Amino acid sequence: MTAMSPSGEEPPAEPRQQRSLSFGAEAAAYERGRPSYPPEAIDWLLPPDAADVLDLGAGTGKLTTRLVERGLVPIVIWTLFNNPRSRGFYEALGGVVIGEKRELFDGYELHEVGYGWKDAAPLLAP
Repeated sequence: MTAMSPSGEEPPAEPRQQRSLSFGAEAAAYERGRPSYPPEAIDWLLPPDAADVLDLGAGTGKLTTRLVERGLVPIVIWTLFNNPRSRGFYEALGGVVIGEKRELFDGYELHEVGYGWKDAAPLLAP
């Protein structure tokens, strides 16, 4: 299957591949420049008795960090395969790859990996 741009034209192969990997090269700058989530937003989002949470599309892990600080256990986290900073963060917390998928986004293929935990203790350690 060939990925098509929203205009219906096939994007050039080399630039398309470069763009699909571009976040990995800029992940550190994105992490530094993007503010964290305000506690009030997380309070509004979560039910008061939340114990587990699905952190889907976690990116660089900013929200994940805030959730773990609250004692919540993220169940499965998806991140881009070519994002070593994000992958290293989850692996350092004991996450293991439990799945891989490829999906089209805006005409570009994204390669993602899902991390999970058998033991939530590393996520809850101070």
